[in-house]
Amino acid sequence: MSDDQRLFIGGSWVEPDGGHYEVIDPATEEVVGAAPEASREQVHAAAAAAREAFRSWSRTSPEERAAVLGRAADAIRRDLVAHAELAQAETGATTATARGMQVGVGAARFRRYARVEPVEEPLPPQVNEAGPFGGAAVLGALAVRRPVGVVTCITSYNNPWANPAGKIAPALATGNTVVVKPAPQDPLSVYRMAGALEAAGVPPGVVNDPTPVHTLPLLGHPHQQAPHPQQNPWAPPPTQPTGRGEGPDRRRRARLVTAVATAGALLLAGATWTALEAGNRLGDRGKSPSSASGPSASSRSTGRASGTETDADTDAEAETGGTAGAGGRTSQDVDPLATASDRPRPEAHAQQWLDAKTSLSFKEPISREDRKGDIRFNCKDPSCELESDTSLLVMMFAEPGTTLDMCRLILSGAEKNKSRHRVLPLAAAAAGTEICVKHSSGDIALLVVQVKSTALPDIAFLTLDMTIWREGS
Repeated sequence: MSDDQRLFIGGSWVEPDGGHYEVIDPATEEVVGAAPEASREQVHAAAAAAREAFRSWSRTSPEERAAVLGRAADAIRRDLVAHAELAQAETGATTATARGMQVGVGAARFRRYARVEPVEEPLPPQVNEAGPFGGAAVLGALAVRRPVGVVTCITSYNNPWANPAGKIAPALATGNTVVVKPAPQDPLSVYRMAGALEAAGVPPGVVNDPTPVHTLPLLGHPHQQAPHPQQNPWAPPPTQPTGRGEGPDRRRRARLVTAVATAGALLLAGATWTALEAGNRLGDRGKSPSSASGPSASSRSTGRASGTETDADTDAEAETGGTAGAGGRTSQDVDPLATASDRPRPEAHAQQWLDAKTSLSFKEPISREDRKGDIRFNCKDPSCELESDTSLLVMMFAEPGTTLDMCRLILSGAEKNKSRHRVLPLAAAAAGTEICVKHSSGDIALLVVQVKSTALPDIAFLTLDMTIWREGS
């Protein structure tokens, strides 16, 4: 399907010093084409070209870089069918997968990063309540986007369009230059992408695509005697190959990792206790101060620091609602906002459909054929988002099986910054992802993603199972 491929270095297509090797179709075991293999010197030349091009490319305006990415997206879409045929042959994918999830997503990612983003963006202030690890504070931050140099884009096998595009496009949009190392199983599609960028007007050296497969690992690999001089100083290579040698250095690193993991567990436990305390204050229903209070922050911190088995057991019982010792919390105390007597009954509504023309309503839990419902689905790029004017939305990252009590607890924290939780990006969502929702009426819902199809934003859709707990039911 393809003639012998050449390398793309410094804006030119050059013959590989290492010759060519066959790319095999995993479905038919036929030869797809001949992929090039770069030498050490050609990889160094690619890095040098990228470093030289960085000086001018990093000084171009965001609008100029966005225009190049937009033209690349157009070029990829224009030849989508031919690109999909090659991707299908290299990866063994189905026609629908090759067109939609591979080439289609690749083009969409270039289109997404063709949008001009602000160079500096203030982040919403975050209010931290006082707790065992510090006093109350309001924290602010400024997100600053700056080019950093030459970015090495190492792509994985099985999606030679979406994966490289997700690395190359944001790097170029920010003003970096790139050296791409495609997977050896399907590199020919990545060269098609380089060709689209060349046609879009990317300057020489901004994108380089050598393919060192058998002759040489890429820059900075531990088997190299020294890092390439053009390699960014903030990314030093490892000192020894992974998994070799047990020596004292490795044991010290293991002890350090253990110490960091232990500290992280303690911080997480402290944050959980603070959240439970905050939820308990919101949910106290006529309890006396003595019955609603748990162990003091200082005594619990001391118990964790001591690390004794008795203290750990006491903490576990206190936080899971088991039988508590002196001064401990009971199972009734752990539920921050509800008791068994006022727990609402769940309503189950399966297979709710959302796309650019529909919305989801709490009052009549169905998919409306308009955009006037409580939850809307927007998809301007492959990540997409949910938005609402009436509800708070929080994605759950714990194990499946979110309960009403868990939703109540997490949503009680979202109440403090409502504007932040009116929009929920879906980049991290997949089948089985759970989303807690709180309506302005007090009703709470759990959405479970069943199908997420966002490869082509124009026809993207989402299907959800919905469980609602009505306030006062």
